[in-house]
Amino acid sequence: MLAYANERTLPQHTAQLESELALLAELIGLLQMHRGASLAALGGAAGFQQKVEELQPTIDQLIARLSYGSSQADPALWQLIQSEWRNTRKHWRKDNPLNNFEIHSFLIENCHRMLWHQLKPRVASCAHTWALLKELAEHTECIAQLRGLVSYGMTNHNNPSSTIDVQDRIVQLNRQSQCGLIDTQQKLIKLSSQQSTPIPALRARIQLTGQFLQAVQAYINTRQGPPADTTFHLGTLAIEANQRVWQILLSIEH
Repeated sequence: MLAYANERTLPQHTAQLESELALLAELIGLLQMHRGASLAALGGAAGFQQKVEELQPTIDQLIARLSYGSSQADPALWQLIQSEWRNTRKHWRKDNPLNNFEIHSFLIENCHRMLWHQLKPRVASCAHTWALLKELAEHTECIAQLRGLVSYGMTNHNNPSSTIDVQDRIVQLNRQSQCGLIDTQQKLIKLSSQQSTPIPALRARIQLTGQFLQAVQAYINTRQGPPADTTFHLGTLAIEANQRVWQILLSIEH
């Protein structure tokens, strides 16, 4: 796991987005990473504990950078996000895995709400692109949820009975991710024939997401698979590939 301590949560293409949108997108990626690493740490993996500790000050700094603009855009929502992060940061070790998962997911959902609030005036005039941006973000979040729960299942050796509680959710998310990948890829390919979306980015997305979902399917079938840190890394690569396509899609409208 230590080899992945400096993994990016967003590719360098993020710098081309407007500053506030780029920071919000980065915050979502970091919170998704924190959810996954904290779940694996709750499962007993010491390397993931270190990852959580490395992520927290980075998230603190990013929230501080966002505070002025986001508080102006939607004061009540931004206050909720800050409060939820403080509670999550302080109490995550005391949560059971599913509570940890739900608390993080609620926080990430509200960060997406803030992102859509600020993005809509820039993109909503093109209804098709707006809908596809949201679908792609939902698919990416689904993969990120799956990364976290599978990482917990693979590392939880101390309390096997609690792993059973997450299995149904893993199967559901895996099925949803597979369907979402095919559906959004078809729409993106159609759009790429009309716009200038680079095909290599779409190919990388389907390849990297497919590799991660294969690892997840192996775990579902056998309760085994690649090591947890390898699966986590595959999930991160898949998420980054989806984020890159999301950013390219957004740039078409700018």
